[in-house]
Amino acid sequence: EAGNSLIGRIAAEIVEAEGIVLDHPEVRAAFLYASSADDPPYAAGSDAIEHELIRRAGGVNVFADAQESPQVGFEAILARDPQVIFTAPSQIGNLMENPLLQTVSAIVNGRVVGIRASVVASTRVAEALRAMITALHGISP
Repeated sequence: EAGNSLIGRIAAEIVEAEGIVLDHPEVRAAFLYASSADDPPYAAGSDAIEHELIRRAGGVNVFADAQESPQVGFEAILARDPQVIFTAPSQIGNLMENPLLQTVSAIVNGRVVGIRASVVASTRVAEALRAMITALHGISP
């Protein structure tokens, strides 16, 4: 019974947050995992929970055509030019300081946002969604 109650509460929080961005324009975004500044990062593809959260937050995953979470080249990130990049908080510097990514819109505009994987894939998923909405649209759900 407690589990069903928790699931219902999380679902309600997600639906409420989604409703806030229905009329907002979509924002190009990527969820990247960059364990070092030198190695190409891994991108959340269309079957990842991060993709679903980007979509629900009113974004468009620039790596939606990828399956699973492939390693993507710096050239692909430059070509797809996300306006916002989500990553683990500890990996923000790996992206912001990478000399090859300095012309990416998210880097230029300081829109690289840290979200913990432990929040994304947990009972705190609605919290992650709200943070993503704020990052994408500048509003607080």
